[in-house]
Amino acid sequence: MLRKFRWLSLVLLIGLLSACTGSFEDLPPTLLIVGYTDTGSGEGTIALVEDRTLNADTAAEGLVFLSDSLRTLPAPPLAFDVVDRINNRTQLIVLSRDDSVAGNPAYLSFVNLQDIDPDNPVDFDFNSPQITINDLDSSRIFCPSAVQVSRSGQYLALLNDQSACGQSESDAIDIIDLNASGGPALVERINFVFVDSFYLLQSPDDNDFLYFFEDSVEPILRKLSLESESLTQEDVVTIPNGDTIYSVVPVGSDLILLQDQQFIPVLNFETVPELQEAIDTSSGSRQIIPDDYRSSQKLLFLGSNRLTVHLDASDEAEETAAVTATYGTLEPLNRFAYLVGEGRITKFDELTYDGSGSVSQKIATFTLTELTQPNFITWLQAKVEALP
Repeated sequence: MLRKFRWLSLVLLIGLLSACTGSFEDLPPTLLIVGYTDTGSGEGTIALVEDRTLNADTAAEGLVFLSDSLRTLPAPPLAFDVVDRINNRTQLIVLSRDDSVAGNPAYLSFVNLQDIDPDNPVDFDFNSPQITINDLDSSRIFCPSAVQVSRSGQYLALLNDQSACGQSESDAIDIIDLNASGGPALVERINFVFVDSFYLLQSPDDNDFLYFFEDSVEPILRKLSLESESLTQEDVVTIPNGDTIYSVVPVGSDLILLQDQQFIPVLNFETVPELQEAIDTSSGSRQIIPDDYRSSQKLLFLGSNRLTVHLDASDEAEETAAVTATYGTLEPLNRFAYLVGEGRITKFDELTYDGSGSVSQKIATFTLTELTQPNFITWLQAKVEALP
């Protein structure tokens, strides 16, 4: 029953498509994209992992590393985002930076995500020219640590952590127009920001907003409109303490701000924002695992040694499980969270967890020795083949 529920939306879609074009052999497998540094070669790498556990014929194979999918990056990967996260998920954008070279050169790589066949992942490859970020403006100092992209793929936001490159300049956000007439161009720099977190809200009508924090004694959550030519900004709410905000992610209609040992919900953040009292959570959490579809009310927090689950933004009784991982993603069709760590991926059944039992009972860990020094993980649905 649960498996049928997981695939309900996809089955309905396939049913509609089959009526017009014929039937389908199988539902598409879930593919995971992992960015990591190969400790043998020292090269930044992205590769695919296939989850075969949902198919009865291949369930025993577990999670399988697809060696034919390896793609080499110009430097160790730091962060990523996906163009059109909610709908077509057309392109992966990877930020990498080489801290072993003077000037800390940083790069943006663009990878096709459409029609990927796990049996022959030749289409999982770079599909746009690589950008050297340092060349965008020779008068600026760049040290990007995170990237976000607009739904259309026109605008990128880069969060610069200047101290990571030994610089004393203020931390800043750079807005890059990839479609500028003379080629990719830096169109705005926002100084004096908190460097740990920001979020670009992709909108179906391309009315995208970048949410970020202005650095002050009481941090100000601000939003920048990417639709307006002047890139207008406005205040959203003021945060009553200056503690570090490690992660900011929407959950349903709310925006969740993660600090050490607590989180702060901002209710109805897109309409009439209402800042709530902070709620205690386990210490050490540094990432809110994102649900790109915003269909779940659960809050999943990841630290270096545990996964923490709150049933919703008002739940004060968190449950935890010991997990060693550096980054997590939630695949929203099957509602599994995938947490990548050194040589492993841990899988959490978010859908069936209802708070009545142990989080650990909903977890399985798969060994993948190829994944050394992983930095990120995300998901896509593989190509669906129609029968003749």
